[in-house]
Amino acid sequence: MDSTNTPDSQTVVAASGRPALLQGKRQKLLITAFVASFALIGVATALWARAATTTYQLWPNNPTPKTVTVNLKGSIELGLKFKAKNAGYVTGVRFYKGAQNTGTHTGSLWDNKGHLLASTTFKNETPSGWQTATFPQPVNIAANVTYVISYHAPVGYYSSSANYFRDSTYNNGPLKAPRSSNVNGNGVYATGAGTVFPNKANSATNYWVDVDFTTKTVNPPTAPAAPLGVSALQNSDSITVTWQASQSANPLSQYRVIRNGSQLATVSGTTLSYTDKALTAGQTYAYQIQAVDNTNAVSALSNTVTITYNVVPPTTPPPSGGSMSIKVSGKDFVNQDNKVIRLVGVNRSGTQYTCMDGDGFSDGPIDDASITTMKTWGINVVRVNMNEQCWLGINGVPAAYGGANYQKAIGEFVKRLHDHGMYAIIDMHHSNAGTKKATDTIVMADRDHANDYWKSVAAYFKNDHAVIFDLFNEPFPDNNRNTTAAWTCVRDGGTCPGVSFTAAGMQEMLNAVRGAGATQPVMISGPEYAGDLDRWTEFKPADPQNQLVASVHIYGQPLGSPYDDSSRWDTEIAPLAKTTPIVVGELGDSDCTHKFIDKFMPWADSHGLSYVAWAWVTSDCAGEPALISNYNGTPTNFGIGFRDHVKSLGLQ
Repeated sequence: MDSTNTPDSQTVVAASGRPALLQGKRQKLLITAFVASFALIGVATALWARAATTTYQLWPNNPTPKTVTVNLKGSIELGLKFKAKNAGYVTGVRFYKGAQNTGTHTGSLWDNKGHLLASTTFKNETPSGWQTATFPQPVNIAANVTYVISYHAPVGYYSSSANYFRDSTYNNGPLKAPRSSNVNGNGVYATGAGTVFPNKANSATNYWVDVDFTTKTVNPPTAPAAPLGVSALQNSDSITVTWQASQSANPLSQYRVIRNGSQLATVSGTTLSYTDKALTAGQTYAYQIQAVDNTNAVSALSNTVTITYNVVPPTTPPPSGGSMSIKVSGKDFVNQDNKVIRLVGVNRSGTQYTCMDGDGFSDGPIDDASITTMKTWGINVVRVNMNEQCWLGINGVPAAYGGANYQKAIGEFVKRLHDHGMYAIIDMHHSNAGTKKATDTIVMADRDHANDYWKSVAAYFKNDHAVIFDLFNEPFPDNNRNTTAAWTCVRDGGTCPGVSFTAAGMQEMLNAVRGAGATQPVMISGPEYAGDLDRWTEFKPADPQNQLVASVHIYGQPLGSPYDDSSRWDTEIAPLAKTTPIVVGELGDSDCTHKFIDKFMPWADSHGLSYVAWAWVTSDCAGEPALISNYNGTPTNFGIGFRDHVKSLGLQ
């Protein structure tokens, strides 16, 4: 079960039961390589000299946290928002430690946009009390600007005092810790492994993190600091390298982009990215950045980021739906004969994870024989679960199963489905931001790759009018809540609560599809793991083709979803079905029975809904609602209930 540790509440907020129950074959254990963006900055020994001037902190050395050890275990970043009334230098970070707060701690300084300015590792810690680490270089900060100082507790058990910043601002000398309501929450945190920008707040809590600050340094570095946070992203036809601004006593004149040990290009001292298009497929590139100031002083080289360029243009023709087509007409789907149709079928799980694992293109066969078996169940649609990065051939996907090879395999599978008289729903199931591998579902589509993915997928399938595009599998921003913020995030993307990266919204992904010339129907889901429809009309994106479809996922207990409550069907689903086609993109029982779908499917039939069961995959029904126990098509108990009902519909 995915969960979020909420500091000080000492409760676990369940995102949904679904991820834990659907791990099985969908979530494979990968040993992934991580580029150490901070390889050059994690030492606590000062490399600079300072005079014996006053160093300020916010808290005295003898505080008593209300809770010395919060009984929550888990990797977490804890921080404090602060300001200085005078410009000066942050020289270090400190935090209060209880005896159970063990492991290697790292300290960080951030600007208020989440850019990492400095990092260090705590050394020679005492068992408890205040711990202090010095940054490799002093960081110059501006007056009256909000910054964040934080530390990472790898095992949790941190110190805290709830409501500390609720009513007051705290001052000491030039330093200020603002009242929580004045800075959109003070006392901040973020869960997850490794150093991450803390951007959540709970109960105006003080996590007892502090800053070392001075207004004067002697002999500050004459050369710029090495740029931090260098990373590389692969696009469809290029690699974009980004970095954070170098700290410098003098204005910067340029950055040098170093590739494989040689200078590739220079950009201005205010530019923080470079796009490299002089690439060869299959070649590995190592990038570093170097800063130069207006006195021609040169920084040390940044960390090295390595990336392999894997994108290969498609070499096979895209599939065509032949005589089959589907489009939206009012509240219904209609086919090539303008006849109203409903889609009832299965998810074909496996094509979203085996490629990234290097295990092939699918879990089990997707050949003609397997499709013939699926067809005997009476279905007329298959939802093809896709991997964003396998399609684009990026972020270390094995070359044999990524890029053009993955596209060819998916295209041939979709064509075989059409040859057997079935429609296909193409989704984005597994994805991830930046250089992280797409090994599972994530909270939102990522702006790093999602628009490129849909631009490419839509261009590939634009002449196949027997497909539907399902833009994103299961959004769950704002801590998996059905809120205005969550619905806004799903539609517009950007910076969202509960999302640690820049999200891609439904509107921009739809624009990518339409910009590629594709006119097919597009499925749009809402928050809570695609579980809600109550505000779908209010937050649906604008589509010049008027081909939008409402998507929702519904599971019975114990897995559960918002619409496992049948009292909501007539009040929330039925009214929307009078104006808009609805596809239940995932439907299932999760207790090895078919008692929930036995109740839901007749109701859905009577209201004209389409539905697609999870899933044509072999796994333990207690861990994942599997329709089959083997790829010969032997149904599970859940599968028997689904198969027998669908066959009675006579859709074929």
